[in-house]
Amino acid sequence: MKAFSFALAGLTIAAAFWHRLAPDVSGGANPFTDNEKLVTSYLRVGVRTQFASDGKPSDVLAIDNAERREGSDETALSGIQFFSQSPDGTQWHIDSSSGLFFEEANELFLRDGVRILEATHNGTINTESMWLLIDEKRATGDRDVVLTAPGSRTLGTGFELDLLRDKATLKGRVKTDYE
Repeated sequence: MKAFSFALAGLTIAAAFWHRLAPDVSGGANPFTDNEKLVTSYLRVGVRTQFASDGKPSDVLAIDNAERREGSDETALSGIQFFSQSPDGTQWHIDSSSGLFFEEANELFLRDGVRILEATHNGTINTESMWLLIDEKRATGDRDVVLTAPGSRTLGTGFELDLLRDKATLKGRVKTDYE
């Protein structure tokens, strides 16, 4: 009986000692609320692939992080990369550090610096923000734009980009420098 009492006392002392060493997790901010609405879903390092009617991949959206809050129709994204290929084989790669995804409309609003690479002919479009209308295979923006192609650099304000027809149109204040 004495041995049992010593063992019980030893366990109680060990538990008390262990409890003092454990970090306090009861207080502080909840990582899922931040005094805002509750996070209903999140994703780390995800890839969404859309397929064409022939079964081949048509678009790939890769992200580092995604977070959607309760009652919201938008998903905040970071580390965004979008890949698409036009019917003639032209490959498009669009990346941005952050943005919003609107699932019902299948649209992305990209911000904080956007780079569009037309990989087939090595052309780029850089702008601060833009809309990517995924179902329409179209991008549009109203901010300053720098379009770079081998041998030229074009500045403008606002653009439309048709990913199916490989056609970019700058809307205003267009100026081109040739090398």
